[in-house]
Amino acid sequence: MLSAAEDIMSKQSDNTDSTTVSPIVTRSYLTTTINHNTDFLKTTLNYDKYSIFKDSGNTSDVCLSDISNKQCEKTSTAPVLLADILPALVVKLIFPYFVHRIPYGVRNALICIFQVLAYITVAFSTNVPIAILGVVFAAIGSGWGEITYLSLSSNYHPDAILAWSSGTGAAGLIGSFAYAALTEPNWADISPKNTCLIMLIVPIVFAFAYWFLLKKDDKIQRAVLWNITTWIIKKETHVDIEDNHFKHNNDINVSKHYDLTMKESFKIIISMIKYMIPLGSVYFFEYLINQGLTSLIVFDCASGFSLSQASQYRWFQDVYQVGVFISRSSIKCFRMPYPLLWFLSAFQFAMLSLFILESMFSFIPHISIVFILILLEGLIGGAAYVNTFDQIHRTTKEEEKEFALSVATQGDCIGITLSGFIAIPIHNVICDFSLRRK
Repeated sequence: MLSAAEDIMSKQSDNTDSTTVSPIVTRSYLTTTINHNTDFLKTTLNYDKYSIFKDSGNTSDVCLSDISNKQCEKTSTAPVLLADILPALVVKLIFPYFVHRIPYGVRNALICIFQVLAYITVAFSTNVPIAILGVVFAAIGSGWGEITYLSLSSNYHPDAILAWSSGTGAAGLIGSFAYAALTEPNWADISPKNTCLIMLIVPIVFAFAYWFLLKKDDKIQRAVLWNITTWIIKKETHVDIEDNHFKHNNDINVSKHYDLTMKESFKIIISMIKYMIPLGSVYFFEYLINQGLTSLIVFDCASGFSLSQASQYRWFQDVYQVGVFISRSSIKCFRMPYPLLWFLSAFQFAMLSLFILESMFSFIPHISIVFILILLEGLIGGAAYVNTFDQIHRTTKEEEKEFALSVATQGDCIGITLSGFIAIPIHNVICDFSLRRK
């Protein structure tokens, strides 16, 4: 969705445009990895984001031979970002406190339902508000999915974090490139509405992967479709975290759920802040770049590979996703110690400063340099994500791990939300500055 945010904003600025706003691609991806300790196939799922944009075939989608008179829209793509992230933030702030009472099968079913609602709502939308409603459905499913699947990984070997992170990185990469390929006039040029309806195959894949591919440990509570009493985990089936007998007898065939008191939950939240701050700051700087600044960076035909302004923005997002995928898949090669998480935050701030200067003064001579910088930005963000959750998975006590992983997801979500609010005035200030310089 974020790859196409600029198109939504242009739709808002031109109410007479007859172009239909439609969705295209979900960045959903299924990654499988072998757990070498238990020799079974393990599946990690990720539900990410949807795309909404104008129908392809736009004749104005051509490169600019002269950018001295380029237009600066005083509205950034941040409002779309907020529609995409705020519902997910609400889910992540509230659900971890009671989600352990809902079996993973029920959670997966709800994720699939929100996927279907998002696709259908946006596919048949006739205006931006309805399309944004579809984005909200997608965001709810995204937040619900992240806390669900990260919590689920606590039942498996730490390599599950590698599979999850690599899968989420590939999700953005596949979705972003698919969006570019399907919307470029000289490529597939498929109707966004039809493509969205075709992509309803994704919820089917999610359902098949969870209920048929994923081998579930006996400790995972199962829900039975025809037995509604199994849809909620009863309190008596939970295990108190002070029950040392359970902790030292792993052969007991009982679902592993721990009842945490408010005091215990608060203590875990406090312990997660040291991870959430560097992760959140990295994503804060990262999304300020992606949603407040990159749409202001434009190159002419000679310096921009003959790409139009819209295509340049789309490919900025694609290159960013390449960086995210590479770094999120790197944990087996290099694990960062905790202090380096703060270094990543400082490095991303330096990247933000550089992009602010470029958006104001346009001193970079060729788009290829910006591609390299955006690739580096994605590498930083992906490294912060995978190393944060890898450390939490490896260092947190078994009885606290499920809740800790759910809570830690608030870090990047809060950072992205704050960036969405701040990106709007930053974008407009730079627009005013650019107009005064003309």
